[in-house]
Amino acid sequence: MKLFIANTSKQHHIFAYRMGKGRDVPVSYQTIPVGSQIQVGNSDLNKETVDFIIHQHARYGMRSADDLAKNADYIGLVYSIDKQVPMGDKFIETAEDLNATALNRIASDQREQSAAAAGVLLENAVAGTKTSLAHAEIVVTQEGDAGVVSQGVEIVPEGKVPRNNPSRDRRAVGRRR
Repeated sequence: MKLFIANTSKQHHIFAYRMGKGRDVPVSYQTIPVGSQIQVGNSDLNKETVDFIIHQHARYGMRSADDLAKNADYIGLVYSIDKQVPMGDKFIETAEDLNATALNRIASDQREQSAAAAGVLLENAVAGTKTSLAHAEIVVTQEGDAGVVSQGVEIVPEGKVPRNNPSRDRRAVGRRR
C-alpha cells in the first residue's frame, strides 16, 4: 500500500511519524511544502503500518481526502491510500474555502470569549460596591492580514434581557444562556 499526505495549510509542514508501535521505533520526518503532497516512506507499506500512521495524525485533524467536503473543521493535512491526493485547482480551492470558513468561525468565537471575559472582569470590579453592572457592550477589534474585524458582544447580568436583540443568543456574564 502507498500512503500520500497532502498539505492544505498555508505553511510548510514537517510530517513526523513512526512506522510502528513502541518507543524503540524511530521517528521519521518528511517536509510537505504548502499545496503539495508526499508519499510516506520510499516503498509500499503494509495495512497495519498505514493504519497506524493515519491513527497517529487523525487525532490532530488529518482527514481522508474523500471526506474533505464533508468536514466543517479546519483541515491542514489530508491523506489518500494507494492514489495521490487530487491536488487540482478545484480540490485546493475547496480546501482553502473550508479552512477559511473554519478559521473565521474560530476567530469569531475567540473574540466573543474575549469580550465575555472582559464582561466578567467588569462584573467582578463592581462587585462589593454600591455600583452594579446593568448593561455593557464590548467591541473586540482584531487586526490582521485580512484587515480589521470588529465584533460586538452585549454583556448582561444573568436573568436580564439583552437590549439590542432579545431573541438572539447572547453572552450573559461569561456564560451561555
